[in-house]
Amino acid sequence: MKYISTFILIFSLAFGFAQNNPIDFEAGGNGADWTWATFENSTNPPLEIIPNPFNGDGNTTTTVAKFTALDAGMDWAGCETLDIGSFTFDEDNSLIKLWVYKDVLSQVKIKLEGTGGNVESYDVLNTLTGQWEELTFDFSAVIGNTYNKLVVFPDFAARDQDNIIYFDEMTFNAGSAPAAPVIAAPVPSHDQADVISVYSGTYTDIAETNFNPNWGQSTAISFVDVAGNETMKYANFNYQGINLGSNDGTVQDLSAMEFLHVDIWTADATVVKLTPISASTGEFLYELTPLTQGTWNSYDIPVGDFTDVSMADIHQLKFDGQAGVNPSNIYLDNIYFYKEPTTATEPSAAAPLPTEDAADVVSIYSDSYTNLAGTDFNPGWGQSTVVSNEDIGGNEMMKYASFNYQGTQLDGNQDLSAMEFLHVDIWTADATVVKLTPISASTGEFLHELTPLTQGTWNSYDIPVGDFTDVSMADIHQLKFDGQAGVNPSNIYLDNIYFYKEPTTATEPSAAAPLPTEDAENVVSVYSDSYTNLAGTDFNPGWGQTTVVSNEDIGGNEMMKYASFNYQGIQLDGNQDLSAMEFLH
Repeated sequence: MKYISTFILIFSLAFGFAQNNPIDFEAGGNGADWTWATFENSTNPPLEIIPNPFNGDGNTTTTVAKFTALDAGMDWAGCETLDIGSFTFDEDNSLIKLWVYKDVLSQVKIKLEGTGGNVESYDVLNTLTGQWEELTFDFSAVIGNTYNKLVVFPDFAARDQDNIIYFDEMTFNAGSAPAAPVIAAPVPSHDQADVISVYSGTYTDIAETNFNPNWGQSTAISFVDVAGNETMKYANFNYQGINLGSNDGTVQDLSAMEFLHVDIWTADATVVKLTPISASTGEFLYELTPLTQGTWNSYDIPVGDFTDVSMADIHQLKFDGQAGVNPSNIYLDNIYFYKEPTTATEPSAAAPLPTEDAADVVSIYSDSYTNLAGTDFNPGWGQSTVVSNEDIGGNEMMKYASFNYQGTQLDGNQDLSAMEFLHVDIWTADATVVKLTPISASTGEFLHELTPLTQGTWNSYDIPVGDFTDVSMADIHQLKFDGQAGVNPSNIYLDNIYFYKEPTTATEPSAAAPLPTEDAENVVSVYSDSYTNLAGTDFNPGWGQTTVVSNEDIGGNEMMKYASFNYQGIQLDGNQDLSAMEFLH
């Protein structure tokens, strides 16, 4: 059977597009003639506008929208429209209320999308079945954001049958500012190796920290769940201390750290100050500005802004709100010190190992192949570059320090006309442009820029030799790297410099087929040098095929070739009783 649910959305809009308010699906109203797209609903039956099947049961409108959520559809099957027009949330329109009639308990989700990546959604679970229930969706946390697309998920849950949902009458309403956050603080992105954390679900915090030492404060501390994320709440906040690492505070050497990060949410606080406290030099209260009510505020404070506070012996932190509304309520998350990641100046691992077959390679510089003999890797061309060989991870690679440009002199002209690509691996911490060219004795050079060039990692390039415009591959006698168009000088590391071609696909076997191992007395052979074959067999009966049959010798073994093969028959000399056989090889 199908569960029949009625879903009424009431929007009283204050968003400057009065022609779109309310969305009532009535003739001459809004919604009925809008374009609604359905999605993730198996065959995606369209949204229907139909006479109200429950007129008088709490909703007396004439027409409603009908959405069929299919059993075969995804949990998040829904419908969407752009015809709502562009609007901005403010205090007068940020509370969405929906009247819902459902025979099952499941989430109803409303999602709003806008330009600039604005996306916000809220779920509400109906608590009643078989009667009308008003649901409230509070979007006050995103006041100021602009949206132009409405998405409705009427039955956001797994289902084992088709569910029919009717919805109607949409309004947005004035709402009060939220007293607590409804979305979690932003997730930090700094690497754990660069962080010393006091309080964060993202990092490992300093152990045994006392978050509520008795300093005579009025503040009441609790840990609350905000959208699945634990958050620290300071209720009745005037000031609050934190003792690091122990009940009374243990000195932490934070001298390597560069910033103190904290996320704060408040509905009423107007001033919040923060300081780390040094065991030797004390504190300096730094005001966190701007402090915007009703949203998360993220601060990254250079530790130098805590004037004269030594970071070598921090044992406490202190938050202070006494200069503003006092007491107030604030929510805190992601309290941690961090430093900017250290940029590596040399690779910590070897370049990737090449996989081309040696038979298809002419190598200039690589541990994986036999390199051309007699190559001069540091000819005097007036360059500033200093060339050396370095061992990284047990692999030798070439370093160009103070690199502006650098040549490589091959031992005479090399005919590389059979090669198709030039490969090179490059690592750099500072270079921004590196160009490369083979140099022909007859036609000269063409500098090809190696892009993209990502600093701090190995970059592997396979350059079609045709990209070196008008450079003949028949007489290559030099190579040249050039970095003068970017940071100059710079430092680069090189490995696996080689030319290669794609492997040639064999057109015939180079070796005989494997010799069979079955005992002759257990075999009835049609075609094999290893056994006595059935006599009188016709290997090329005329069945209209294009196939040309011949016997070929490969490695001293005769085998049969089907050229121009479409199909081919073999005619045995009469009926053969093979009922005692078990396999065909």
